[in-house]
Amino acid sequence: MVETATTTTITHVTSTTPVPPPPPTTPTAHNISIATSSTATLASSRQNDEVTRGIFNLKIIVFLLLLPLILFAVFLKHLLDYLFALNLKEKDVTGKVALVTGGGSGLGREIAIELARKGCKLAVVDVNSKGCYETVDIISKIPRSIAKAYKTDVSSPRELQLMAVKIEKELGPVDILINNASLMPMTSTPQLKNDEIERIISVNLGSYIMTTKEFLPKMIARKSGHVLAVAALSGLVPLPGAGIYSATKYGIMGFMEALRSELRLSDCDYVRTTVANTYMMRTSGDLHLLSDAGLVF
Repeated sequence: MVETATTTTITHVTSTTPVPPPPPTTPTAHNISIATSSTATLASSRQNDEVTRGIFNLKIIVFLLLLPLILFAVFLKHLLDYLFALNLKEKDVTGKVALVTGGGSGLGREIAIELARKGCKLAVVDVNSKGCYETVDIISKIPRSIAKAYKTDVSSPRELQLMAVKIEKELGPVDILINNASLMPMTSTPQLKNDEIERIISVNLGSYIMTTKEFLPKMIARKSGHVLAVAALSGLVPLPGAGIYSATKYGIMGFMEALRSELRLSDCDYVRTTVANTYMMRTSGDLHLLSDAGLVF
């Protein structure tokens, strides 16, 4: 007897009932308001951007159109100044009393020597007594020269007053005042001590103001005189690593411009003013500072 095995396969068929789509959403008044507001804001923003770009482009166009005129005006001014200077005769300063602060070394010494060659009587002022007398000794070798040394701290009002009296007694009233005293520490601002900051400002800027205040009234009374301030290019372009120094030079520029305007408005511009912007130089007082900063060649 033979047994037969029968295999029955049962297949389960899953029937999926389709899900009907959600009913369409009917826009409400609130949704319409938000959409309208967003569209308006976007359109306004685009319009503002276009207006801003238009104004910027207009400025660029105007600047480019005016640039040749500006350059021509600057060139013309310098040309006229040069031509005018050609017609000027060198001023005779023979017998004039010239006071030079910071005259014990560097630029101050060179200014004093040159003025002595021109015939001026020199008051060499410096806090460094040795430097003062060295400058006077050099000037003494110039024929018919007259020079005296005055050890003075120009940042001290009391010492300035005593010096002024002594100079007028020994040499006469000051005709030419040259403010040149200066300190130049190559130190970043955070590393400066408070007393160093005060000292730099009082010498580099305060002394210029106080010496001018001391000698200007008598220049005005005599209707003659010249005040020259030695500034620096760092008064036009700041010098990194010498922020306080640069600030004092900016201050000198502002003070001298104000002084010039004061003299003109008070009809006292027969007293002349000059600002000399010097470049960096190797002076004995600042040489080690420049060397430390890697600026000595």
